Amino acid sequence: MVASVIVKASDRQLLEAQLLFAEEHSDRHTRKWSKSSTPNREKYMRCIAANDLMSTQIYGTYFNDRTDYGAMTSEAIVNAIRSYAGKDEYRATIIVDALNDKEKGRMVRSLKRHGIRYKKVRGAKKDENWISVRLADSVAGMLRSAREGNEKAATWESALRKKGILC
Repeated sequence: MVASVIVKASDRQLLEAQLLFAEEHSDRHTRKWSKSSTPNREKYMRCIAANDLMSTQIYGTYFNDRTDYGAMTSEAIVNAIRSYAGKDEYRATIIVDALNDKEKGRMVRSLKRHGIRYKKVRGAKKDENWISVRLADSVAGMLRSAREGNEKAATWESALRKKGILC
């Protein structure tokens, strides 16, 4: 499971403020999804679903029986950017959790090969430092839980899809 968060640059600061509020309100703070308690996860997802996240869209991509994280991440990013931007003019700033220099080179080549226009590609060494990466981690965890039969996670997934946040 790879989750990609896409937000217009003009909405980024407001999104970050809303996400910070959701983290503080839910007592999750910078904890990863897997390390958060169920009540904290529920509060966080309620905050996300209740907010108008402006131009933000989250794309979840499932991969079955694959372990090539770098290639899966590149593929998910390419598909998310194409779905979001269509034929519009854009220049993406791409931040990827745990992207090392070797994988970054592969990703840049893949993005170029697919015609993705980017301003910069960088790794987030610790997802705790990037609130949008924490959102992607949370959504990926929630989608994984929903796929594994967790009814609450399936309810959150449905709510985010109805609001047009999750694509």
